[in-house]
Amino acid sequence: MNFRKILIPSAIFFRAGFGYEFIKRIAISVNTGFDYHWNYAVSTFPTYGTMRINITEN
Repeated sequence: MNFRKILIPSAIFFRAGFGYEFIKRIAISVNTGFDYHWNYAVSTFPTYGTMRINITEN
C-alpha cells in the first residue's frame, strides 16, 4: 500500500460560527463556511444552525 497517496490533500475547508447561551438552559448557534474541492472544481457554502436545550442542570 502506498501511504503517500493517502496524504495528498484534495480540498480546503473554512468554518466560522457564532453562538449565544440563554438562561443556562438554551443555546443557539449559527455557522457558515466555505469548501473547495479542486479535484472536481466544486465550491460550496454550507450554512447551518443548532439549538440545544439542557433538560437537567446540576
